[in-house]
Amino acid sequence: MQQQSIGLVASIGAGIVAAALLALLASTGEWYAVAAIGAGIGTLYVLVRYWRLQWVLFFAIMPVYFFQSDVEVTAFDLAMAVYLATLLLGWLVWAITLRRSELIWRPADAILWLALIASVGSVAVAVVRGTSVLNWAREWALIAMVAYYFVFRSAFASQEQFRFYAMLLVLLSVSLSVIGALNFRQQVIEAIYAFQIRGVKGVSAVYLIGFFLSISLLLFRERWWERLLWFTTGSLITGGIVISYTRTIWVGSIVSIAVMLLVLPAVQRIRLLVVMGIAAVVLGGIAQLVFGNVVTTVGRVLLSRALTLKTATKQASVIERRDEMQRIVQLLSRRPDIAIAGVAPGGKFVYYDTYLGKPKRTHFLHNGMVGLMFKFGVPVGLTFYLFHLLMLVKSIRCYFRSRRTWLEPYVLPFTLTLLGTTVMDWTTNAFFIRSGCLFLGMLYAGVAIADRLLGREESHPSVMAPAHVH
Repeated sequence: MQQQSIGLVASIGAGIVAAALLALLASTGEWYAVAAIGAGIGTLYVLVRYWRLQWVLFFAIMPVYFFQSDVEVTAFDLAMAVYLATLLLGWLVWAITLRRSELIWRPADAILWLALIASVGSVAVAVVRGTSVLNWAREWALIAMVAYYFVFRSAFASQEQFRFYAMLLVLLSVSLSVIGALNFRQQVIEAIYAFQIRGVKGVSAVYLIGFFLSISLLLFRERWWERLLWFTTGSLITGGIVISYTRTIWVGSIVSIAVMLLVLPAVQRIRLLVVMGIAAVVLGGIAQLVFGNVVTTVGRVLLSRALTLKTATKQASVIERRDEMQRIVQLLSRRPDIAIAGVAPGGKFVYYDTYLGKPKRTHFLHNGMVGLMFKFGVPVGLTFYLFHLLMLVKSIRCYFRSRRTWLEPYVLPFTLTLLGTTVMDWTTNAFFIRSGCLFLGMLYAGVAIADRLLGREESHPSVMAPAHVH
C-alpha cells in the first residue's frame, strides 16, 4: 500500500510538472523534448502498478545515465531530468500530505533538509555573479540528488525490501563494470600510444558498494551456489575497479579490505584470504579473454599508472589540483562574500596552472568537500558534510550492533563504502558528478534502513538470527 501511495502521488506530481513543460516546449517547437517527457511519464506509470519492476528499471538505466557526457543536453538527459524530478517531487508531496513521519527519521535528517533548503538560495548568488540559471540548475541538481536518500529509505524500509535493495546495488555495480570493461577494451584497441588510455572514470565510488556486498555475502553464505554467484559478481566488479584507472579508488579498496580483515570473524577472515588468491587467478583469465593479444599492453598501462603513486607530486593531475586548491583557499580566506555565500553552482573561477604555464578558467573542482564550500559558502558546505559524517558514524555503530545477526553481511559493505567515499570526498570531484550525490543518497538510505531494522529487532531479540542462517 505504501509503495502504491508513493507511486500515485508521484504520478500526480509528474502530471503537474509535465503539463507545464509540455506546454512550454510545444510552444517553442521542441517536439523531441515532448516525446522524451512522454516516455518519462510512461515509465512513471509502471511505478503505480509494479513497484519492483520500476526499481529494477531505475537501477538498470542508471549506468547509461552515469556514463552520459555533460557537454550538451540531450533528449535522454531531458527525459531523465523529468523522471528523477517528478519521482522526487512526488515522494515529497506524498510525505508532506500523507506521511510526515517519513521526512525525519532521526535528528540528523533535519540537518540535511536544512542544507538542501539553504542551497536553493545560491540561485540568487548565481544571478548576481552573471551565471546563467540553466548552468546553475544543472550543477545544483547534482547536489539535490542526495534527497533521494529519503525516497530510497521509504521504498525499501522492510527486511525483504532491504535485501532487494542490496541486490539492486549489486546489479548497478556489475552493470557499470561490464560497460566499463567494454569501453576500456575499445580504448585499448584504438589507442596509438598507451598513455592515451583514460580509463573509465566518474563512477568509481559506485563500484565499492557492489564489490563489498559481493564479498561480504560470499563470506557469510554456506550454500556453494550462492558462494559461486557472489564470487562471480565480485570478480566482475573487481575488474571494473581495476580498469577505472583511478588511483584513489585502488588505494581506498585496498585500505577497506585491510579494515575488513581486521573486523571480520576468524572464519570469514580465512575465507577472504583464500578468495583473494583464487580471484587473482580468475581475473587473469578474464583479462586474457576480454583483451586478447593486447592483455600485456593493458597490464603495462595499469602497472605504470599504479607506479605513479611514487612520483605523485610530479604528476600533471596532482600539480593541477595543488594550483586549484591554492587559489580556492585564497579566495575563501580573502573574500568574505565567497566564504559566506560561495560562487554558486555553475560559477567559474580563474587560477594559474603552473604545469601548463597559463591561467585556466573553469567551474570544475577536483576536491569535492572544498568544492561544496566554494560553491555554496562555508556554512552550507559544512552543514552538508556534517550530515555525511553523522551517517558515517551511524554506519560504524550499526555494524557493531549487527555483529552475529543476519544484517552483518549487509551493514559491513555500507560502512566500508562510506569510509571509502569519505576519503574520495577530499581527493575527487565527488559531489559534482552524475553518480555523486545520488549514490551517496543510496548509501545513506541503506544505513538508515539498517539502523531502523536493528532497532526493531533489538526490541525483539528472539528474531535476530545468526548471519549464516540467511
